[in-house]
Amino acid sequence: MFVSFFILRRMCNVDVIIIIFLVILMIYFVYKLTSSNENQSIMNMEDVPVDMRLKKGYEAHYQMECYLRMIKDKEIVELGGILHKKSKLILSYLKSNQKSIPLARQFIDYYQDRTVFLLEQCSILEKAGVNNPEINKVKEELKEILLNFIKAYDTQLSKMMGSHLMDMSAELTVARQIMEADGIEKLETLNDYNTNKVHEQEAAKSKQENSVLPNWITPKTIGGAALTVLGIVGLYKIFNTQKSDKKDDA
Repeated sequence: MFVSFFILRRMCNVDVIIIIFLVILMIYFVYKLTSSNENQSIMNMEDVPVDMRLKKGYEAHYQMECYLRMIKDKEIVELGGILHKKSKLILSYLKSNQKSIPLARQFIDYYQDRTVFLLEQCSILEKAGVNNPEINKVKEELKEILLNFIKAYDTQLSKMMGSHLMDMSAELTVARQIMEADGIEKLETLNDYNTNKVHEQEAAKSKQENSVLPNWITPKTIGGAALTVLGIVGLYKIFNTQKSDKKDDA
């Protein structure tokens, strides 16, 4: 580029060459800037959900946070903060379970959208610095709506999780049926499991203690052996008595 600049400088007017050179530089830097921005936007898009409705939900969630930072009314900020947290939970669930996104249309297109709009209008009113009964009345009505929106957010999440809960319920039913077929005893609490485990350990310990003795040692054989020993001792005493009597006679 610099070589061509010096060649053109010898051939043409100096001012024209400088202008051309500056134009080339501008085009070059604009190209580099746009290409870097394009690469940066591609990198950022990896974190954005593919579904446009979910993307809209994330944008609204960010806007809610921005307007809450502008509002000074503590009660409105508190109510808006609760909605902001619930919004994050709902969007996280939808991102992990994108088949439920069609059920989130009412939440994203109305409840979340209207939350953003109302917070925006509230920030505009506060920014104007006007304080009169009409504005205070509107702010009280806003608090009431935001409070009821909390319940609406919960209801919408339950609706989105409906199919998920049905799938889990069906799977749990199958699991119960299989365990019943395998003869697994039903436990109601963890204490039942712990109690059964203690009983099993005691039974195993008792079985291990019994297994130390030979199989032929039973209460019956022990009793027979005792009688045999007593009989031998009795015969021995009788034999000794007879022997001592013979010596006395002699």
